[in-house]
Amino acid sequence: MSNLLTCQNLSIVHQQKKLLEIQEVSFEQGKFTAIIGPNGAGKTTLLKALSGNNAQTNSAVFYQHQRLTDLNGYALAQKRAMLSQQSQIAFPLKVEELVQLGREPYRQSEFAKFNEKITAWAMETMSLTALKERSSIQLSGGEQHRAHISRVLSQLVPEPNADLSGSWLLLDEPTNHLDIHHQYQLFSLLQKLKQQGLTIIAILHDPALAINQADHILMLKNGKKFAEMSAKAVAESRLLDDLYEMKMGCRYCPHSGQYYLCPALAES
Repeated sequence: MSNLLTCQNLSIVHQQKKLLEIQEVSFEQGKFTAIIGPNGAGKTTLLKALSGNNAQTNSAVFYQHQRLTDLNGYALAQKRAMLSQQSQIAFPLKVEELVQLGREPYRQSEFAKFNEKITAWAMETMSLTALKERSSIQLSGGEQHRAHISRVLSQLVPEPNADLSGSWLLLDEPTNHLDIHHQYQLFSLLQKLKQQGLTIIAILHDPALAINQADHILMLKNGKKFAEMSAKAVAESRLLDDLYEMKMGCRYCPHSGQYYLCPALAES
């Protein structure tokens, strides 16, 4: 499988402080890559670079062998969607109206005829259909987060059963505010979208979740690439101990087929 996105000689500086410096990293088409690492490692900075919205980094990010800057605004918006850690709602909208914002890139396209159907699908996937008439400012934190997930899904899926090869979804801590049921609902959906060809890149603070859900894991520390390998290889290595500077105690449960962690701080 070919790489969808590649960063080469990526260097990001803010107020004379180097936030991120990566010589090269690639993201494979149709795979789920989790980005993990301690606070301040540069995870969100990298995700923003991959969104194409940072003029400082666009020349270092390549999409299928062309610079990300070669994509015009509408083409980029139809190929890439990003869920931030905290999405602010500037003014009250009904849930359905908020989700419909994701359809803006298709307003003048052949896919506009699917706006209503995709909006309904995006709300249904996040169990929001019953709340579609409710004002967004009356939602709980978890409900608001699910509404924004639905919004980015409606942006990324042009039509029902679309081939999503060539598209990528960026998620910054997507489990924020979600209860465990909706966390697993989200990851079940992501696995289905991956089967449609979608490339998923997500920052996850739970290494066990990253190991169990992702195909590949990129580890960042101090603004640099610490390591990258398959999720299974991470589970079977001691790299998590070095990454987080503590004993992570990664174990495999043969009954569930899942990995779990038994972390412990080093004794002083």
